[in-house]
Amino acid sequence: MPPKLVNIFIDLGHDAVHTKSYAHGVFLTDADIRKLALNEESIIITKDSDFYNNHFKNAMMPPILYLRLGNISNKDLISLLKNNLSSIISALEGDARLIMIENSNLYIF
Repeated sequence: MPPKLVNIFIDLGHDAVHTKSYAHGVFLTDADIRKLALNEESIIITKDSDFYNNHFKNAMMPPILYLRLGNISNKDLISLLKNNLSSIISALEGDARLIMIENSNLYIF
């Protein structure tokens, strides 16, 4: 995910941290990221299908926002997230564990 996405979430009043902010951030494994999110009670925002696939295999997964979007400009990504943010937040407050955005559709599990 683009690091500037962190600033967008912060500007909108939410906590956000990019993996690059951690020691060895670019070398963190999916398991490391999962553990960090669980420990920090965070969600994972990703385009990586491994998090989506592992969500169904692992009982100890933090909430995941899976962006199944293919190639998309940062501008379009930010716009899409801003347009869906209230629905995403409502879903997470309602204990959703997996949210997927595919094209312009929002799926909540």
